[in-house]
Amino acid sequence: MLLKEALHNIVKHAHATEVSLEITASPRQFTLSICDDGDGLPENLKPGDGLLNMQERARQAGGTLTIDSTPSSGTRLHLIVPLSST
Repeated sequence: MLLKEALHNIVKHAHATEVSLEITASPRQFTLSICDDGDGLPENLKPGDGLLNMQERARQAGGTLTIDSTPSSGTRLHLIVPLSST
């Protein structure tokens, strides 16, 4: 659902022309990175339900979600979820 929300936000808000998606998995962790060349998040953005839901989903999975964005320079979402050894 986090990936779906991120892609929805890119299509609806970012006006991006390029999006890259990288997924990696190792025995220890799952990593998802999504980068776009869109508008970026406004400096005075008040997180809405979409961003808050993504943060909550990452937390529930035991992971972290980092959002790096600069207005007019695109956005990068980086999710890391540790994987259980059992």
